[in-house]
Amino acid sequence: MLQSRRRGKPPPDASSWRRKDTGRCALQVVSTGAHRTMKITVNGKPREIDGETDLPSFLRAFDINPRLVAVAINGEVVPKHAYEAARVHEGDVLEVVRMVGGGAR
Repeated sequence: MLQSRRRGKPPPDASSWRRKDTGRCALQVVSTGAHRTMKITVNGKPREIDGETDLPSFLRAFDINPRLVAVAINGEVVPKHAYEAARVHEGDVLEVVRMVGGGAR
C-alpha cells in the first residue's frame, strides 16, 4: 500500500485514496488499490477493460483463441504476426471476427 505523510494529500501516483486514522497527529494516506478502466468498442458494443493491454492478453481475457479470429483495430486489420506488438488503447474500436466452418451446397 502507498502511504504519504503529506497531510491530506494523496501520494503522487495514487489513483484513489482515503485517509486513515493512525492515532497520531499526522494522517497517513493509503491507496485503496482501485484500478482505472478504459472504454473501448468491440464489435459495435461498448466495453470497459482494466487499462491498456496487448492484443493477445485482451483476447485471452474474453476466452478467445487468437488463432481462430481476425482482428481489426480502428479499421486496420492486424496481421497475425503483429498480434504481440498490437496494443489496445482508450477509445479504440475493435472488430473481432470468428472463423466459421461450412460452405455452399
